[in-house]
Amino acid sequence: MTNVLVVFYSRRGLTERTAVLLAEGAIQGGANIRLRRCRDLMPEETIVADPIWKANRDRMHEEYAAPRMQDVAWADVIAFGTPASPANIGTELSATLAAVAAEMSPEVLSRKGATVFTSTYGPMEGAEQALATLGGRLLQLGFVTMPPPPHPAESGWEDQAREYEAARIHGRLTAALGRALIGWKHET
Repeated sequence: MTNVLVVFYSRRGLTERTAVLLAEGAIQGGANIRLRRCRDLMPEETIVADPIWKANRDRMHEEYAAPRMQDVAWADVIAFGTPASPANIGTELSATLAAVAAEMSPEVLSRKGATVFTSTYGPMEGAEQALATLGGRLLQLGFVTMPPPPHPAESGWEDQAREYEAARIHGRLTAALGRALIGWKHET
C-alpha cells in the first residue's frame, strides 16, 4: 500500500474539510493516510480576539497532530493544503515547508510525490495563485508533483456535492501517484 500524508493549515475549517475529503479519497484508492494540521503562528491574543478562529484552533489541535519529519519520511506522497488567499501560501504551511527543506535531503524528496489543494475546488479569489505558488515551491524542493483536478462547478448545492467529489477524486489520484512512485523506486 502507498502512504499518503495530508498536511494542511485551516483557520475556520474550510481547508480542513477539503483535507478530510482528499484523505477519504486516498483511502478509497487503497492508501494508508495520516492527516496533520500545521500549528498557528499568530500571537495568542490575535487568535483569542476571533472566537471562531479560537474555537476551531482548539478543536483541530485536539483532532490532529502537528506535521513531523517522521511523517514526511513515511509518506510516498504528500498533499499540501492552504487556504485560498490572494496572500499566497499561509504562513503556517510555509513554515512547515521550510522545515521540510531544512531537514530532508533533495534526494529523498525527489523520490516522493506531492500535490496541492486549497479550501475549494471551485472558483475562489486567490485559489489559483495559492496553488501556483505552492506547486512551484514543491517543484523547487524536488518533489514529483501532480496538479489538482480542475474545478467541477460554479455554484449551488449540487455543485458543492461535485466539489466534494472532486476532493475525493484528487485523493484517489494521489494514491495512484504513490503506487506509481513505489513501482518506479523498485525499478531503479
